[in-house]
Amino acid sequence: MNIKKLALAVALTSTVAVSAMPISAEASPRDYKRVASLSDESLKLRLAQSYIDRNTRFANRFQGLVNRFENLGPRYARYVTIFKTRLAYYEEQVANFTALKAEITGSNSAPAPVYRVKTTTKNESVTESNVLPEKLIDTQERIVEETMNGLVKVYAEVSKTFETVTVHKTFNVRYITQHMSNGTTQPGPTKKTLTKTHETSTKRTATDREFVREYAVVDNSDNTGIATTEILTYDEYMARDDVDYSLGTVYRDAMLNVNSRINPDYADRIGVYYGNSLDAVGAPVAWSRGYTGKGSTIAILDTGIDTDHSEFAGKIAGMECFTRTCERGIETIEDKNRYGHGTHVAGLAAAALDGKGTTGVAPDADLLIAKVAYDGGFYDFDAAAEALAWAAENSATVANMSGGVNVSGYYQQTMRELEEGGVYVNTDPDLIRAGYNEYGYNLMMETDAAKNMIKAMQGNEMVAVISAGNQRTPYTAFPAALAIAEDDNGELLLGGRMLIVGNWNIRGNKFNTFTNKAGTICLQYNAETDTCETKHRIKDFFLLAPGTDIASADNDGTYRTLTGTSMSAPMVSGGVAVVHQMWPHMPGASLVKLLLNTADKDLPGYDENLHGQGMMDLDAATQPQGAIGIPTTGRIDGTLNTLSGGGMAITGGNVQALGTVMLVDAYDRDFYFNANDFVEAADTRTISYTIAHKDQLNTNAYMGFAGTRNLGSSNVLFGLSEDGSEMNVAYDLENGFTVGLLKENGSFLGNVADSAIMRVNGATTTYAGYNFENTYNDVTLFGGATMALTNVEVDSSTMLKDMDTLTSNTANIGAKYNMSNSEFGVVAALPVAITSGNANFEVAQSVNLDGSLNYANVENSMASNAREYNLGAFYNLNVTDNAGFGFYAEQRFNYAGVEGETNTEAGVKLRVKF
Repeated sequence: MNIKKLALAVALTSTVAVSAMPISAEASPRDYKRVASLSDESLKLRLAQSYIDRNTRFANRFQGLVNRFENLGPRYARYVTIFKTRLAYYEEQVANFTALKAEITGSNSAPAPVYRVKTTTKNESVTESNVLPEKLIDTQERIVEETMNGLVKVYAEVSKTFETVTVHKTFNVRYITQHMSNGTTQPGPTKKTLTKTHETSTKRTATDREFVREYAVVDNSDNTGIATTEILTYDEYMARDDVDYSLGTVYRDAMLNVNSRINPDYADRIGVYYGNSLDAVGAPVAWSRGYTGKGSTIAILDTGIDTDHSEFAGKIAGMECFTRTCERGIETIEDKNRYGHGTHVAGLAAAALDGKGTTGVAPDADLLIAKVAYDGGFYDFDAAAEALAWAAENSATVANMSGGVNVSGYYQQTMRELEEGGVYVNTDPDLIRAGYNEYGYNLMMETDAAKNMIKAMQGNEMVAVISAGNQRTPYTAFPAALAIAEDDNGELLLGGRMLIVGNWNIRGNKFNTFTNKAGTICLQYNAETDTCETKHRIKDFFLLAPGTDIASADNDGTYRTLTGTSMSAPMVSGGVAVVHQMWPHMPGASLVKLLLNTADKDLPGYDENLHGQGMMDLDAATQPQGAIGIPTTGRIDGTLNTLSGGGMAITGGNVQALGTVMLVDAYDRDFYFNANDFVEAADTRTISYTIAHKDQLNTNAYMGFAGTRNLGSSNVLFGLSEDGSEMNVAYDLENGFTVGLLKENGSFLGNVADSAIMRVNGATTTYAGYNFENTYNDVTLFGGATMALTNVEVDSSTMLKDMDTLTSNTANIGAKYNMSNSEFGVVAALPVAITSGNANFEVAQSVNLDGSLNYANVENSMASNAREYNLGAFYNLNVTDNAGFGFYAEQRFNYAGVEGETNTEAGVKLRVKF
């Protein structure tokens, strides 16, 4: 459409709009006459105003039409004439009704009607910027090591990148101005249209560094030249792809080694879940605390081992084959099982942390390899009994048996659960006739193999770890039943040194489909009462560990994944080796109890009859458990002083002899900690010399230690506590000297020690001091000094055995300027502080294999490491004899004996006497 056609269309549209206006909307002369003739003045006024407003709107409308078409040329002249005629008509009506309104209201002159004359527009480009909140877009973490003077300092460095985005929006703003008939203008509506949007951004990087640890640069090899494991932090361990298998290709390669047709991407996805089996049992946390199984030995009773596999280099302490096939020369110790079963099991327990492949739960443990299963997979329990005896003779810490007896399908179908729950019995007569025992139960418990296995486990502290089996049963059969086998007195034949392990699927956080569970097959069933008379239950010795699609060493020098309770058991065997490393004096039953009692029970639908004691948790197992205390006798299992928080408040808050203190937990395990964490910094200052001189008070700083009420004359002060346990007495000689005696209860010079670490029952202090005050014209000099000797009464049943006579002192000096009705003074002071005297501690330092403790006598100076000193000023103003004002301020340096600590005190005092 061209310009002319557009103009015509606009004109026609406007014309149509005009012709469509309702006639009733206009005010005719007849309307005016009707309104003017009304007698009701109020109604007349309202109608007049209504017609003024209505006709003004129409006048504005036609004025706009005139403005629009007046400059379009002669072609539109006739339209302009029509518009002007209508405009004049409405202006006349506005004038008439305005005059009528003026007449009604009595106004001498009516205001001229105001209407819009024209409308102008203005376009302007405006840009608005909005800064969005800063966002974190990237985080980079790394471990930084700096070596200096033979020490390596390790820092955790975190770099965070932040981005700030600014959004810029450009608008076209159309401003409308209305020009009125009275010469004024009014702003019309503003139209804002978005024309452009773009963004700019700025980035900044912030780097934080945190000190992690410090270690000496050492040669990472022992006398044999075999590399040893360096202790790292938890985060450092988890950053290795031989610990977290999802980080590299370890898990993918292990899966593809089983089935090359598996999609590698799928293998990587699965590895995210199953590649963190070590972390699932807390092994890296235990390693970071120094517990890697070093000094422990794990006996693997299985199908042999790949003797050339790099994961076992230098780790195999002994090997022997106990099967008849080896006797006949058909098989050897080499693992030729199609699944590499024995090699896989050994790797899960103790594969080296060597930077490649997989790692065992106890990477520094040694291995004893006993072949008791044929290459075809059949487990020979007669051979296992011989192997257990051999392992015990060779000082094995733990023996792993990933093999068991499968019960028949019919046996499972005819099994019945007793009322108590989790206990099962089979009384099927067909099974009894078929040769099972009286109650249809025969899990080889009466065989020579079972008897010999029990005999091999007696007379030593070796722990046995047994796999639960993979038959989906709610109970576990032989050889797990050995764990609850009892003698005639109801005592456990194995002494509580066996663990049974089920398979936990860490991906789904649930049982593996095939694993047997923690139910008990009753060994002594009472048919009359339908109860089980066996005292113990499998659930009390049952643990869970990862065993589903788990990666470990294969018998061809590579790695593979396998599933089964056979895989879960060696992880627990590695756990036994880990906790045994630092506490080799612990008996086997205690190692078992420790792992059972610290297991994680926070499992979905946890049921003791199914889950036993929960998932092995080496994080918890390597922390103190139960009641803890300070050893006070010659043995780790001897008398302990119970350790509790608080109870020690000593000037400086630190005693050097308490830097490393042994504590013992409920399992007779030794841990070491900084006992100064239990010491608070005590503020033992009894007076402020600044306040004392300001208010002319007694400056005896020793009397306040007794906490007594003081009575006396001008030169004698005496105090006694309500219970009579504390007292003080001081005598001021006329020549400025003072002597005194102080008896404290439960403290020494204000310091408190009341714990198993150190306990002080009380102290007696004698002291002598000198004070002076001399005035020269308007200046007064004052000060004093006191020295003391303190005998301390200690409780020698704690680590603190005795304490020397302590010497202490205090001093102050100052001056004040005296004016007619005021004074200003300054004071410097040294509060009471111990200057000499030693405390003697007996500190347990290590434990021998037989459980005896090694002690050392440590002498520790009780003198303050950082002497507190004070600087203060005061001002007193006597307004009248009955009113006054005082102010003081004091800075305390090395506050409470802590070097570098400061404390500021200030106060105002008003004095009014009535």
